[in-house]
Amino acid sequence: ILGDVADELRAGGVEVIDRFDRLTAQPDLIHAHHHIETMMALLRFPDTPAVAVCHGAAQWEETPIVFPRILRHVAVDDACLARLRATPGLPESSTRQIFNFVDMTRFPSRPPLPDVPRRAAVFNNEIAESNVLPAIRD
Repeated sequence: ILGDVADELRAGGVEVIDRFDRLTAQPDLIHAHHHIETMMALLRFPDTPAVAVCHGAAQWEETPIVFPRILRHVAVDDACLARLRATPGLPESSTRQIFNFVDMTRFPSRPPLPDVPRRAAVFNNEIAESNVLPAIRD
């Protein structure tokens, strides 16, 4: 489902598609994410190299792929970098870390937090007393 970001990219001259058969030219590089879609693109464009970006340290969709045309594996945080480096057959020399960015014009900084926070909102499907909840409460 293409949305506002697709419209912004198109306005900037970038071709945005939701099906390979709608692509008007072969890409020079595949900027890949999830492993199933990555392999689909690599098989569809057998002469095109790829860069695979890992956005999740545990999700099955983010399982790193060892494939000769994936020239770099990029981690967006420390946990993702650890996942890449723990992947059998994935040479450390092919991994890089590029942190996610924040558009500070859309999300300006808030005032400083008080010395002792009074409230917290936590959004996480796996939060529990056995992992990070005690640290947040502290």
